[in-house]
Amino acid sequence: MLIDFAITNFRSIKERQVFSMQTVSRIPEKPENTIQTGSEQLLRSAVIYGRNASGKSNLMLAADCLYKMVVKSEYKLKSAYQPFKICIDKPTEPIVFEINFIANSGKKYYYIVSFNDKEIIEENLYHYPEGKRARLYQRQTDEFKSDIVGLKDVWKKLYSNNTLLSRINSDKIDALLEPFMFFRRHFVTQSFIGDESVWELNIETIIKRKSLPFHVENLGKLLKVADTGIDSLEIKTLKPEDFYLPATLDEKTKKKIISENSFRIKIKHPIYENETQIGLVDFDFEDESSGTKKLLLFGSNMLDCLSDGDVLFVDELDKSLHPTLMQAIIRIFNNPKTNPNNAQLIFTTHDVSLLGANLFRRDQMWMTEKDMNGVSSYYTLADMKGIRADIPFEKYFLKGAFGGTPVVNEFDFEFNLERTDEKQKQKAELL
Repeated sequence: MLIDFAITNFRSIKERQVFSMQTVSRIPEKPENTIQTGSEQLLRSAVIYGRNASGKSNLMLAADCLYKMVVKSEYKLKSAYQPFKICIDKPTEPIVFEINFIANSGKKYYYIVSFNDKEIIEENLYHYPEGKRARLYQRQTDEFKSDIVGLKDVWKKLYSNNTLLSRINSDKIDALLEPFMFFRRHFVTQSFIGDESVWELNIETIIKRKSLPFHVENLGKLLKVADTGIDSLEIKTLKPEDFYLPATLDEKTKKKIISENSFRIKIKHPIYENETQIGLVDFDFEDESSGTKKLLLFGSNMLDCLSDGDVLFVDELDKSLHPTLMQAIIRIFNNPKTNPNNAQLIFTTHDVSLLGANLFRRDQMWMTEKDMNGVSSYYTLADMKGIRADIPFEKYFLKGAFGGTPVVNEFDFEFNLERTDEKQKQKAELL
């Protein structure tokens, strides 16, 4: 579970900003939206609002960069190093990510990594035996401290642009496997759910999950209750005769193609005659609407996260789901009965209707603002004085009472649309 995530000098984030999933103690409403684990009381979900280019997506991108730096040892720092550029000194300073989290065992960890485009400047990992912070390792450019046997040898052969934690999977340091697995298995960034270029990869992931208990059954149920007109879902095993391959291909190539494509997702729709259902017909993924495809891909990740108690980041959730369905999904995460493993949902949206649906506590509703110098800041409604739990949040937000809304003057839209003689000539030639 995520406790908090701090970011310094990343994209529009200049000074240190802390995004926290900790509850505010003076906020009494909706106790079911919280998780009590040890001494920590955490939130089950958080929504982030803000005008375009205010910094909402940058928080998601920072989470994605941190995930890749820890999980993918081949990830290039040049891709992650995106400092605040519109200040004279910041483009040369390091980016700093800090995260407090609770692993599946219930142990609490604090991880910090500082880096530029060429090297990791500092990387430290701590845990909390008996409630007191203790070092697991401390790493700087030319210095390393740790009491873990064999870890210094791993550091000595480490490339300067790799995180030490990213080597744990291959070097099998048992003492660090748990914090590594938090990122590898339970820190899920799904920033671009509507990006068709990654749909094929997501379909492969669904097929890989076919052996998980009830996953396909639950995913089919989600599609059905979402009123998509779908009855159920099935993953079918294809036979060699189901493939239509060119006769010119050699047997080895044919076997490879068949083995790599031996499963297909079949989406079952009811067939009707005289308004009576008489059977089912199979649709391929490609035959479905864009909305159904997005729901299928998001739903698979959501169910996996609920099953494992993951932290799920989603950028612009409203691009993928109908508002009514979004509300249902948020209620699933906020309800201890439907979210028994304490998964957390963190998402950005422009859908203001969620604020009026009685879904969130004040400390779950985040706003982003960007000042005249291009600097993003993050705050919750619990940070603002005089915001009561019983006010109409949607109405107040649209009036700009919370910030996070654009100031638009319609007179500024008086564009110069006059055509030159040359453009008029070009238009006449086209006609």
